[in-house]
Amino acid sequence: MTREEFQKISTEILSNLQDVGSVSLKLDELREGFNNLANESEAATAKAEELEEKNKSLQETNMNLYLKTGVKTEEADEVEEGEDFENFEDLFNEKGELK
Repeated sequence: MTREEFQKISTEILSNLQDVGSVSLKLDELREGFNNLANESEAATAKAEELEEKNKSLQETNMNLYLKTGVKTEEADEVEEGEDFENFEDLFNEKGELK
C-alpha cells in the first residue's frame, strides 16, 4: 500500500463515518495493507542482517588472507635458499642468464 492509497482510504473513512459497513471495509483494507508492509519490512530487515553477516565474514576472511600473504613460511625459506653455488660462474647458464 502506498502513501497515496493510505491517505485516500483514510479520507474516505473520515467522510463516511455514518456508514459503518463502508468504514469497516476501509479499515480492513488498511489493516491488510499494514500487515503486508510489516511483513515486507521484516523480510527486508532479515535479508539486510544476513548480508551484513556475510559481508563481515568476507571482510574477516580477506583480512586473514591479506595478513597470511606477508608471512614467511618454512617452505618459502627453503625455496629462497635454492641451490648452493660454489663459484661465480655457477650463477649463470650457457646464455649468460641468471639461473
